[in-house]
Amino acid sequence: MGTIRTIFCWLGGVILPAIPELAIHGCQDRSGMSLDYWTRIAIRDLAQELTLGRLDGDTYCERVIQMTGADLPAKELVDAIVGSAILDPSPLEVLAEVGMDREFWLIADYPRNWYTSISAQFTPYTFLQPERSMFTADLGLSQLIPDIFPAVVQKAAVDMKTSLLVDGDTVHAVEAVKHGLQAEIYTSAPRLRRYFTLRKMLPRMDQVR
Repeated sequence: MGTIRTIFCWLGGVILPAIPELAIHGCQDRSGMSLDYWTRIAIRDLAQELTLGRLDGDTYCERVIQMTGADLPAKELVDAIVGSAILDPSPLEVLAEVGMDREFWLIADYPRNWYTSISAQFTPYTFLQPERSMFTADLGLSQLIPDIFPAVVQKAAVDMKTSLLVDGDTVHAVEAVKHGLQAEIYTSAPRLRRYFTLRKMLPRMDQVR
């Protein structure tokens, strides 16, 4: 594994909850229904259209309600998703330590207007610079995977071989490695810290004074 000079971090599934999971919970909590496996899969698949910018947030929620038969207005589901998009500070605390000496980019798979409404949560984390946030819907991708990888590297004007993707989606991480990026599957902040410690990018906890 080579030196890491640039870190790309996926927003949904690492720093914020993944949108499909919030949509599923929003439908179930507000309608009292229990969604079956295949409906959940369909909601996750539909989210890729949102990620690519082919649907806006309102239309995504309308389509989710249509496929589930949930008895609630689309705006209520939008509000449920945005209201439940609570930042997890634990990975950010790890990334803040690592990112001090590296270039950090956020890959935002949330619609821009949703992100704007919750962006105040990010204020304490100064390494999350607005000009280094890439919205997947703005990248003009014909397909998410594998097109996202060269797209973000080109936009950031960095070397793919010295770039790392942190992503909670196993498929994304595996495909990233196949296409020349280094990658770490995010499951928890302690595991992420251990990864960076093993890469000698962070000191071991027993060495911290």
